[in-house]
Amino acid sequence: MSRRGRAGGAALLLLVGAASACRFERRTDLVEDEPVLAALYRAPDHPTTPFEDSVRAAVIAVSDALGASDSAAVVRLTTPDAVLIDQDEAIRWTRVGGTLPRSLAHDASLSWRIQATSFGPIGSDGALYSVLLEAAPPEAEPRSAVESWVVVRTDAAWRVRYLHRSRGSSAPLL
Repeated sequence: MSRRGRAGGAALLLLVGAASACRFERRTDLVEDEPVLAALYRAPDHPTTPFEDSVRAAVIAVSDALGASDSAAVVRLTTPDAVLIDQDEAIRWTRVGGTLPRSLAHDASLSWRIQATSFGPIGSDGALYSVLLEAAPPEAEPRSAVESWVVVRTDAAWRVRYLHRSRGSSAPLL
């Protein structure tokens, strides 16, 4: 057999072997009854778990502290390396310094309401909680905002490690 024939035969054998090895198999590391979400964001009144409820309670507590401009409470409710950012107002707060972001939930000039939320566990001791908000200012176009929170479990309780907020125009949220 020529060199070219052997190379072609080896390539064909490799291709057939690879094709027969490519099968759709059930992965043993996936939980059979694990729900698959159809959308990243869900209505704010969707059924939740105790895990999600405890993370959301930490977010609400920090939001309330921001609404009261209570920096001492924000320090108690965040991790030592926490960073809180409001992109549109160019605000970045850490325990070292900076201005606290305002709370949209306590904004007297606009009535912000939650349109949808997203929750994703990060292992067993963390979570990403994202909120889509919409406000209708008087005599102006509706506004939208997205808040993304990273919350971690410490020895004491759930603490916020990160907040990033950005606002936009009346573009559809979902």
